[in-house]
Amino acid sequence: MARFCNIPSVLTKIMKDTMGKTKTLILNEAEHTALENAYRFGSCHRFRMRCKAVLMRADGVPVPEISTFVGYIPVVIYRWLKRYREQGLDDLREKGGRGVKPLMDSSDRTTVEEVIRKQPMSVKTAKVEWEESSGKKVSDQTFRRFLAALTQDISV
Repeated sequence: MARFCNIPSVLTKIMKDTMGKTKTLILNEAEHTALENAYRFGSCHRFRMRCKAVLMRADGVPVPEISTFVGYIPVVIYRWLKRYREQGLDDLREKGGRGVKPLMDSSDRTTVEEVIRKQPMSVKTAKVEWEESSGKKVSDQTFRRFLAALTQDISV
């Protein structure tokens, strides 16, 4: 009797798998090779995980298993698969504009150099003068870090 109770659950599971919204991902050899190379040699860990997720899905691995492997929730995996289907491999890469923007960048280099030439012995005075001329506010540590980066560039 217990066997008959288990049979319907197995049948309903099979029917859900075959009748559900499961979409298969079929890759040609060039796409598979490109994804494999991106997974092996990609510079960003998140990009490599996205490539691995697409490869696993193309091999027929269920999304919950992929989710466990790569460490992201299934909704994220589905989003990656959709991005890959719509835009290809390039859409799996990190998009620009992420993260905190630097307070000081290469455009500040000439201004900082001019200010330091005027006040070579006082970093604090140079910082205050630079802040007044640029309209930006930074901490002493950030200003000193920027100066250190400038001296490394000069000495190379």
